[in-house]
Amino acid sequence: MAMREHDSLEPYEPSDPGYDWDYEPEDHGRNLPNILWGRVAVLGAVVLLAFLFGRMTAGGGGVPQDRLDAARSELSDARAEISTLETQLEDARAAQNADPNAGAGEDPGGEEEGEEGGAAETTEAESEVYVVKAGDTLTTIAEDFYKDAGLSDFIMEANDITDATQLSVGSEIIIPPKPE
Repeated sequence: MAMREHDSLEPYEPSDPGYDWDYEPEDHGRNLPNILWGRVAVLGAVVLLAFLFGRMTAGGGGVPQDRLDAARSELSDARAEISTLETQLEDARAAQNADPNAGAGEDPGGEEEGEEGGAAETTEAESEVYVVKAGDTLTTIAEDFYKDAGLSDFIMEANDITDATQLSVGSEIIIPPKPE
C-alpha cells in the first residue's frame, strides 16, 4: 500500500508556543459574579439618585408655621369654649335639681325621687312637665305615663311636635292628663 501524502502529515503546530487554537478561558466561572455585582452596584446608584432627585424636587414637606400656629390657637379657643359650656351645663343641672317641681315624689313610670329626667307629681287635672332623657321616645314616655304606647300621638299634639324623631335630650315636654 502506498502511503498517501496526507497520511504522513503531522498535525499543524503553531510556531508560537504561547498561542493556542483551542482557547478556552480558564476564568470562565469567575467573570460571571463580577458582572452581576457590577449590575447590582449600578442599580443601587440609580435608585439612590432617584431618591435624592425626589427629595430635592419635593414640596416644602410639612405645614407652614403660620398655619400650625393658627390651628393651635383654634384648638385653644375650642377647649376654652368647651370648658365654658361644661360649666353652663353643670349650672343648669344644679338649677334643675334645685327646682322644687322637678323630681318631687314618684312618677307613674316608677322613677324614684330626685332622679334626673323624672316628671313632677301633680294632681290628675294638671299637666306634668317631663325632661327628655337619653333613649326616650314618645312611645316609651306614653307607656310610662299612661301605660298605653298608642297615646304617643296625644303627647305629640299637646306639645305641637311634628316629627317624633326630633326629641332632644334635656328638652321639656308637657304630659297632659290621660284622656278618658
